[in-house]
Order: sequence, then C-alpha cells, then structure tokens
Amino acid sequence: MGANSRIADLRWARPARQPRSERTRDLLVDAAREVVIEKGFENAGVVEIAERAGCSVGTIYRRFRHREGLMRALFEQVLEEWETTRIDAVDPGRWAGASIAEILEGYVRFALAGGPDSVLMRALVRMGFQDTELGERLAEQHRRTRVGVGDLLRERIEEVGHPRPAEAIDFALAMLAAVLNESRAGAPFDPELNSMPKEVLVVEALHAVGCYLQLPPS
Repeated sequence: MGANSRIADLRWARPARQPRSERTRDLLVDAAREVVIEKGFENAGVVEIAERAGCSVGTIYRRFRHREGLMRALFEQVLEEWETTRIDAVDPGRWAGASIAEILEGYVRFALAGGPDSVLMRALVRMGFQDTELGERLAEQHRRTRVGVGDLLRERIEEVGHPRPAEAIDFALAMLAAVLNESRAGAPFDPELNSMPKEVLVVEALHAVGCYLQLPPS
C-alpha cells in the first residue's frame, strides 16, 4: 500500500453548520472565504462579501463590528479545520505498516494539494503578522503538525541511517516544512521554487530528505 492510497480518503475538514440562529454568520464567513480566494486578502471588500452572502453591509458590521473581525472569524475557522484534519492525518492506524518514506510522501502530497487554497493560506500568514495572537496560534498549529508527523517517524527510527536519527528527523521535518510553507503560503522569495511544478517539487524534496536521513532504498 503506497502513500497515495493511504491519503486517498483524507479530506480537509470543514466545520459543521452552526444552529439556525447563526446561519447568517456562516454565510458571511463562507462568502469571505470565496472573495479572499478570488481577489486576495487586501481586495476582499465588505460590499462584495455582503453581496455574495445575500446580506447587507450593515449585517456584517452588526455581526463582526468591522472587516477585521470578519477576517479573524474566517481564519479562526481555518485553524479549527486544520486541527481536525491534523488529528485524522497523523492517526497511527492510517499509517500502520507504512515506511518512513511513505509517511513523508503522504505528508508532502497532502500538504501541497489537500489543504485550503494557497491564496487563503497566504492571507492567513499575512494576517498573522498583523495580529500577534493569531500569529502565535498559526505557529502553534505548524508545530503540532510537525510533532504529529515526527511521532510517526520516531516509531520507525530504526529505518534512519543518519548517526543521530532523532535529531535528523526533527531537522528533516523542519526542512520540508520550510519548502512547503514557501510553496503554499510564503512570499515569493524564491521564484524558481514557487514556479516549480508540484510533482517535481514532491520528487526533489523527498529525494533530498531521504538522502539526508539515509533511508533504505524503496
């Protein structure tokens, strides 16, 4: 069983709908998500969001007081989705019998294709710079994700040929996280990396990490 088959049923979690009394809030948050993805964070205006939700601009201000309150509600929802997805993704039962190479491939492939739209993730990172508390929560979610994957790898530490396997696993995941964050959500500091076809990025990143960890040939 390969990495692709192990993540075939893995989906980015979406929250349950709120009670009827909160239906308008759901409509506004969903509309904000759509407009941010289509127009970007800076260009997602309250007029278009209200029109998309079938509400008035006044409804947004009554519910959230200002645009930033609505955006914060959207990004809090994304973080909640991420946590639910993370728990499912690193469930040991999903990876029973898998090698380290398979786990890493599943991690990279799902991170690149299974999560929120990259525009939304870039917006989340941008807002995290502006909102210290939100930025700390985003950093904590990244940390939890790496810890969850790291725990799976440490259960198979005998596969690692590096002379310091525990430290090597932590460093390998940090390297992969940096590449994934740059590709999915970062500013284009490296245009070549950002323009690299996803399949090429998967192959090259996994090859680099596999060589560093000195994994057995697959």
